Amino acid sequence: SLLAFRASLAIAPFNELALEYYPLLLIQGYQDEEAKEFLRSLQGNVPQETEERILYNTLRSIVGSGASDLAIEWIAEQVADYPDRLFYYQLQFHMYQALGWRPEAEGVLEAWERRTGERPPDMVQGLEDMRRGAQEREQQRIDKALEGHDGGE
Repeated sequence: SLLAFRASLAIAPFNELALEYYPLLLIQGYQDEEAKEFLRSLQGNVPQETEERILYNTLRSIVGSGASDLAIEWIAEQVADYPDRLFYYQLQFHMYQALGWRPEAEGVLEAWERRTGERPPDMVQGLEDMRRGAQEREQQRIDKALEGHDGGE
């Protein structure tokens, strides 16, 4: 199927169907660098809304499949190359959030705040959600540990 997508892209570069699946097929074929280059090539060649949707969906799929190192590396490169583009920070933040990496997510918010003086509401809310979730898990752990204890034992 990788060959079919390559042929499709040769005929109609940046067609939406190929854009959605081609990078994932490259990764499945252990062609990570080619996948990263393909994702980079979207900027300026497709509408920004299309680019952002494809990047979000692709990175979410990569993280979901357990290849988070590849996604982390790619988004870090994008943040470094385009430090004024909020979308890349948001994508990096949400990726860390999905992985449950609160300190890293907080670092993304802090980096954007240092750069712009702004605290994007979605990131602020995401950190609050992560904090609340950690507290709930801790309370559940405590409750479970106390189950079966009458307090007098």
